[in-house]
Amino acid sequence: MKLARFWHHWSIGRRMVFISMLPVAYLFCSFIWYSWFSHRSLVEDELSERGKVLARALAETSEYNVISGNLTDLRLTIDGLVQTDRSIFRIDILDSKRREVVSVAGDGGREAEERNFEAPIRKQMIWVNLFQENGAPHVSGSSDSKPPTMTVEEVGYVRVTMSPTNMMAKQLARFRVELAMAALALAVAATLALLLARSMADPLRVATRA
Repeated sequence: MKLARFWHHWSIGRRMVFISMLPVAYLFCSFIWYSWFSHRSLVEDELSERGKVLARALAETSEYNVISGNLTDLRLTIDGLVQTDRSIFRIDILDSKRREVVSVAGDGGREAEERNFEAPIRKQMIWVNLFQENGAPHVSGSSDSKPPTMTVEEVGYVRVTMSPTNMMAKQLARFRVELAMAALALAVAATLALLLARSMADPLRVATRA
């Protein structure tokens, strides 16, 4: 109702500017909203993918260190990863009972992601029967195609906690550039709409007076 009252008191030029800028302003707001949420979604997807890959890779390469108890080299490797990749907040190596064995954290100023990424550290064991059922030594022949028995045992876990702070800072810088370009386009559209409204309103005003 208030808009309708103001609309009756508006001049022809102001009405034309309003009609011209309304769809432009809608497109501007829609573009900004979509751009912001697309940047946030990109950070979440990249963070999740990188965390899963990193946890799986560490789980496959740290089997010997966990079994042998040589945790010094494993700590150095994890520390190098944390210092190199600033999106890593914390890496924990847990034993089979989920007790902390090795823990390396990054800078305290970074925020941690709420969800962690875990991967089990598996040890493959091969069981070979060296004797036959009658107690004689087993000799493999050409007809013996039975593979040895393999079992998998989980000896620990790798837990990777990622930080979105560094990625969000990069995406925020890109979003600011997009926002500046969109604001510039909006200002140009508003200027053109104002000039167009004035060029069309003056002849209409003269015709109305006549």
